[in-house]
Amino acid sequence: MLIIRDDTPDSEDIFLSDTGYLGSQTSVSAGGKNLGIFNSSEDAEKAIFNWIGKHNYRRNIWQISDHGNVHPYDLSIC
Repeated sequence: MLIIRDDTPDSEDIFLSDTGYLGSQTSVSAGGKNLGIFNSSEDAEKAIFNWIGKHNYRRNIWQISDHGNVHPYDLSIC
C-alpha cells in the first residue's frame, strides 16, 4: 500500500491518465519521464511496480481524470 506523504502532486511523482480512443489505454509517467502507454490499468500497474523495484524509487502515485483532476492512486499489486 502506498503511503501518501503529501496531498498535492509533485513533478517527481508517478501519474496515470487515460488516453487513446475513448480512454481505452493508460499512459504512465514517473519523475516527468514517460513510462509508456498500456492497454489496461493492470498492465500499467505492473509496469509501475517493476519500475519502482528497478529504480528503488518510491513516490506518490496519482490518477489524472478525464477532466484534469488529480486523485491519489492505490497501487493494488503491491
